[in-house]
Amino acid sequence: MFGFLLTAALIPVAVLSQDMTTSIVCFGIAIFGLELTVSNSWAVTLDIGGPFAGSCSAVMNSFGNLCAAIFTSRVGAFESAYGWDAVFFTVAGAGVVAALLFSRIKAHEPLAVG
Repeated sequence: MFGFLLTAALIPVAVLSQDMTTSIVCFGIAIFGLELTVSNSWAVTLDIGGPFAGSCSAVMNSFGNLCAAIFTSRVGAFESAYGWDAVFFTVAGAGVVAALLFSRIKAHEPLAVG
């Protein structure tokens, strides 16, 4: 969750900064925060998926890629309507949502098989 929140906190700072160096450093740290989440995200699928870890990983990967494809296909229209700041604030908001969703995962409880 720390990585998602770090990303969410620093993207607005980077966008609103008038100093290019500050903006670049903040974007770099924001991306670092996002990358901190990758190994944990995959590990959680192993923990909760148990014998179905492959399927659980596939679902996570599929939905992640689907959402990324939808967002990137609409970025141009979104930017035209609201500007680049809104695009980046949306990404920061997604970081907050991801942290909230991740906080609801109980990795010590495997998925129920019914």
